[in-house]
Amino acid sequence: MPVRTHIERPLQDAIIRECMNVTGYKGTKVVVSDHLPMNLHSYWSGGSRDYFWFYRPTTQEVLSVPQNGTMFDNRSYTPEGMPPDILLIQHSIFCGRDMGITIYGRSEAIQPLLPSGEVELSDVEKRVLAATRSYISSARREYSKLTSTQWEAGKAACIARGYLTKAGAITAAGRNAIGDYRV
Repeated sequence: MPVRTHIERPLQDAIIRECMNVTGYKGTKVVVSDHLPMNLHSYWSGGSRDYFWFYRPTTQEVLSVPQNGTMFDNRSYTPEGMPPDILLIQHSIFCGRDMGITIYGRSEAIQPLLPSGEVELSDVEKRVLAATRSYISSARREYSKLTSTQWEAGKAACIARGYLTKAGAITAAGRNAIGDYRV
């Protein structure tokens, strides 16, 4: 099963901090994944663009992927045959908004970057987190199919565990805990 993990405190890990320096990214939206993208198209379209870099942490070698994938050039890059010690870094801009970076790599390469431990969630906590991630605040409880009492208890439990902020927004730890679960 593919791994896609949101990193809660990216500046605390040296390799992630180096990846952020490679891209010049100053934010905190960092995702680590072992599911490599199919292509590395990099050009502006509709206010959106992805930038890519190959990075070898052991020697700190960096190779940026040039603009490609437009109808005016016949270059196209893929991560096929990427060596196991290389990380692929993607910085995404979507409709003018900075979406953060995603660090891709083979399972053995990204394992040191991942937080440790599996999380056990109750059914109510799962429903609260999934509804918070997927719906606007006015519709969350309705789509979760929980009573008001269950919703408030589940929300309080998620806040206590650090999966929701006090304002009710989902945290990176909450996104990782819920994974792909849907209500």
